[in-house]
Amino acid sequence: MIYPDVERIIREGKAPNIYVLTVAAFKRAKQLFESKEVFLDRSGKKGYIRRALDEIAAGQLELIFLDESSLKIASGDVGE
Repeated sequence: MIYPDVERIIREGKAPNIYVLTVAAFKRAKQLFESKEVFLDRSGKKGYIRRALDEIAAGQLELIFLDESSLKIASGDVGE
């Protein structure tokens, strides 16, 4: 995916709205950054936000709502 289609991610139910998607992408990008792994996008630049959005779009992450103001990200085999 060259550019993640945010509207498609929401339409497919992977995030309820743009605000939750933004927070989820930020939290996942922060996890990727802190893991010290370097992810490169197709242009050769670091792309933590892009990688996070790609993972959400691919269904590799599960967004878990703990309460009204708290969101947890679970990665791995989400379907199991």
